[in-house]
Amino acid sequence: MLLNEELIAYFKKFPSRKYRKDSIVLYQGEVARSVYYIVSGALKAYSINTQGEERIVLFYSKDDLFPIPWSVGSRANAQYYFEALTESELIIIPQHDLKSFTQSRPQAMQSIADYYIHAHTTAMMRINALEQAKASEKLTYTIFYLLQGYGQEIHEGVYKINISLTQQMIASLIGLTRETTANELLALKKKGVLSYKSQRYMVNRQKLLKLMGEESFNEL
Repeated sequence: MLLNEELIAYFKKFPSRKYRKDSIVLYQGEVARSVYYIVSGALKAYSINTQGEERIVLFYSKDDLFPIPWSVGSRANAQYYFEALTESELIIIPQHDLKSFTQSRPQAMQSIADYYIHAHTTAMMRINALEQAKASEKLTYTIFYLLQGYGQEIHEGVYKINISLTQQMIASLIGLTRETTANELLALKKKGVLSYKSQRYMVNRQKLLKLMGEESFNEL
């Protein structure tokens, strides 16, 4: 958890709301005056292209804040749709309250800054994945992005990705067809890089890094 205990305790003073799976929390273009803290569940942020296809931009899970601009005082329109992937519980914090609270408490402001530095680093990994030329490389770098952003080490070197992902969702995240994504996932499974069952993924981090050839990522 990157957000400090003082900030979490402050969030819990506000009411929470439960959202059913597939319900929209925010619409693209919507202006809101609240910040959302995820108590449980997971969400996706996405846009829809001119062909009517969904393109997933980012995922959000337990202890995440969104949208980024509102939590730091901006009133910009939502750039994406925010939709519940699972039944989710969100705490809704008025933007002006959060701004006043963090301005008077430097440690809380630093906690939010640290959170967004981590979020920025994770987003850069996502961009790096999309820049890869081959489908196999796009997928391996995307798996690393998911591992860093949503992974939990369950035993030494093996991580569980704490979001339930269909192959179509992964395809949408990368911009590949579902068939190509399925074939590339199977190739990674045969190499022992990952395993998956019922939309849950387990990743061997060292095998993934070796396949990527990115020694500099070892310290991340």
